[in-house]
Amino acid sequence: MTGDEDSSGIDGAIMEKVNQKGIRITMDVPSVDKYGEKILKASRKLLIPKTAIPGVGHIATFQDTEGNIFLLMEEDMNAH
Repeated sequence: MTGDEDSSGIDGAIMEKVNQKGIRITMDVPSVDKYGEKILKASRKLLIPKTAIPGVGHIATFQDTEGNIFLLMEEDMNAH
């Protein structure tokens, strides 16, 4: 945690890599569809299509040209 739970900030974790090369990051975006389209146009690879996480939002997983895995996360409390 980066601060008190009732204040804004970025939460995260540092974990040991298991069978993974490169880095893995998750980015909050206003639209997984919009930003996912831009990523695919830049010749990146879609690993896991947009998936709903009920009550949380939507997430999709991509891989860049160096093998790094990154996720786009869109907050949507109505996701199902």
